[in-house]
Amino acid sequence: MIWTVETVKGGETRSVVLNVTGYDLVFPGATTTLYFAFDPTVMKIAKGGKVKITMIGDHECKEWSKTVTNGKTYTKGNRYTATLKIPDETWHYAQAQFRYKITTKETYQEYNILQRDASSISPANLTIDWGDGTENTTIAKDQELTQKTIASHTYVSARNYTITIYSDQPDPANKQIPQIMFADPMTDTGDQCLTSILDPFPNMEATDFTACFCLCTNLTSVPAELFRYNPQATNFNTCFILCRELTSVPAGLFSFNTQATTFKECFAICDKLSSLPSGLFLFNTQATNFQNCFSGCIKLKLRADIFPDPATFPDFFTGKNMNFKNCFNNVGQSAATPGTAPKLWLFNRGGGSWTITDCFTGANVTNSGKIPNDWK
Repeated sequence: MIWTVETVKGGETRSVVLNVTGYDLVFPGATTTLYFAFDPTVMKIAKGGKVKITMIGDHECKEWSKTVTNGKTYTKGNRYTATLKIPDETWHYAQAQFRYKITTKETYQEYNILQRDASSISPANLTIDWGDGTENTTIAKDQELTQKTIASHTYVSARNYTITIYSDQPDPANKQIPQIMFADPMTDTGDQCLTSILDPFPNMEATDFTACFCLCTNLTSVPAELFRYNPQATNFNTCFILCRELTSVPAGLFSFNTQATTFKECFAICDKLSSLPSGLFLFNTQATNFQNCFSGCIKLKLRADIFPDPATFPDFFTGKNMNFKNCFNNVGQSAATPGTAPKLWLFNRGGGSWTITDCFTGANVTNSGKIPNDWK
């Protein structure tokens, strides 16, 4: 059983999972008492937010949800109880969903959903809700998708829309949708309509997120754990390059991507990016290439703890051939206050070959005087 709540109405969610084995739950009329433990500061329900219960069994996955008008906050140390008497017909088979927001700029504007590969096979039955009340687009399981554009829609009015892609494969352990992306590297164009991503990518069996959001110049936000269900991904080169309206990076963005090896130019020229979370690369122990990762992020207040503390983890990079060339070039030049440079020069190299040219050149940081000259 998975209990999910919306901490932001229509947006961010948090979940807790209870694994129950060797038990048959029969609808209707079954009575079961379950106990969840959770952090009350994390699991609050927003006003008008939804609470959702997902039941995953051996043969099926069912879901129930309800809107909580007044929301709900919890106090640490208290026990809360709820009794659900739910007719069987109010449950439905669960689906994975991926939601994002767009803003069309003109009337009768065509919008395309792109896949990374030139062709693929749909791993599940897909339904695309375009968010404008028109007929959904469906893609059958095992359907061959032979073009870069896997679905297209014309919006009559210029306004905001939320697109939802549903997959009838609810288990993120299996591939749920084709690998979609919001830029076309072949034409150097990004999705100019995209404004925000609301859900983590479903399992796309993606290994390469190169240029996924390249030149999405109106993208303002992405969720925490965006890449959670694609832990096998290794390449994040130019993933967010030139996302010029992106102002912050959520905590945990890459926490599940322990196989990632390269973040070259990942956030380059995100010139409104102003803040980063602690521990951004803490779990990316295989990553070796950070060339130009934040180059040109002129409003970014850099923080030292995006990497581990070298005093505590001196061997974090030991033996690796690291590339930090231009990593923080000109970072924070227009920031309101200076940041703090990560003390990369204090890590043990252990025989690894490091490229550090211009790593901190032009960076606006309080500890500039402590950075060795060959790093700047």
